[in-house]
Amino acid sequence: MCLRIADSNLPISASKVHKAVRAAWKLWSSVALMKFRKRSRKEADIVISFHNGDHEDGSPFDGKGGILAHAFLPGSGIGGDVHFDAEEDWSFNSTGFNLFAVAAHEFGHAIGLSHSSDPGAIMYPAYNFASNYEPQLSFRDVKDIQHLYGISPGFASLFSKNPPPRTPDKCDPDLSFDAVTELQQEVLFFKDRFMWRKHPQFEETGITLISSLWADIIPPFLDAVYENRERNVNVFFKGHQYWMLKRQKLEEGFPRNISDLGFPSRIKSIDAALHFRNDHYTVFFTGHECWKYVLCYNLPQFFPYYQTHLI
Repeated sequence: MCLRIADSNLPISASKVHKAVRAAWKLWSSVALMKFRKRSRKEADIVISFHNGDHEDGSPFDGKGGILAHAFLPGSGIGGDVHFDAEEDWSFNSTGFNLFAVAAHEFGHAIGLSHSSDPGAIMYPAYNFASNYEPQLSFRDVKDIQHLYGISPGFASLFSKNPPPRTPDKCDPDLSFDAVTELQQEVLFFKDRFMWRKHPQFEETGITLISSLWADIIPPFLDAVYENRERNVNVFFKGHQYWMLKRQKLEEGFPRNISDLGFPSRIKSIDAALHFRNDHYTVFFTGHECWKYVLCYNLPQFFPYYQTHLI
């Protein structure tokens, strides 16, 4: 396939746009039997361009936010072309909208893919990019594009040790969770980048990305989580750090080291946590040990002033 980048109306430097485009195309060409060639002439299978507002393709952009980009399925004329909203705050990190992540999704459309119902897929119809996660094709993305174009010759060797990630299946008999907690009326089940939300008023337990609720606040692959309703906070643990959210906002000064809670230096992480609401204490599990934390009411009423007892 031949592609061309229209250098007019670029909101950021041309070199950065070209770099993001190459990286996004490489995601697809590394798994499927396809090659992309850059062309400077007008004729190309895929033309990539930035536009403001109504750009006469029947799908006007709406300024900052809202619609970030759109692409057309392969075909003659405008088919296969990809348009980005020039008014967006495009970036290459966690600020604004990550051009690489959006381009990878839109290029999937340009080569023939529709939206996916898999929240872990690049082709899922929502922007959920988190700065602590490098966009990559999911198992579903790979299967869908290989169904259309075949398998890349180097696919087996390239992905033998690190295959495309699969979205966890709640019906998998071997599924284990990283953490479980309550959040107001819901029960949340965490696994890798994902979480299931079980609400008493809804029959279906839906899966979504952690970043869809706490983008760039809470990391994936958590170790433990618990809710303290008395203080209206949720506490998240990963490795030697912990995060505290109050009313879904990160408290000042977090993340902190778990040693701030009073754990000895030999404790490097938390395996699980359970808060006893009626008795006002929390139990932490670390390896073969169990730690009980009781709030000391004769001290200032703020985290993390606890008395520690090994039980």
